[in-house]
Amino acid sequence: MTEQERQGTRTKLIEFGFWGVSEPGDPTTDNHDAGTLNDRLQTKLAEDVYLISEPVSVRSLTREVVIFRGVLEMTSVDVGFDCSFSSRIS
Repeated sequence: MTEQERQGTRTKLIEFGFWGVSEPGDPTTDNHDAGTLNDRLQTKLAEDVYLISEPVSVRSLTREVVIFRGVLEMTSVDVGFDCSFSSRIS
């Protein structure tokens, strides 16, 4: 992820109310901050719906966001929070 993409993601997180404007840390670069963000996002999901983040490939630093409910898996197409999803049956 480029610095411009990181800033764009952080801006969207602030815009959506998941990260504070003056809040220290950066969930795009720090695992602890990413965990904090994950916890905040999880509270917005319905009961029995789960959010996880996983590497795109074995040696990749890029991660994808996956939302599970029952057997339906929805995978974020763009981790840049454009909110577009594809779904598939697990």
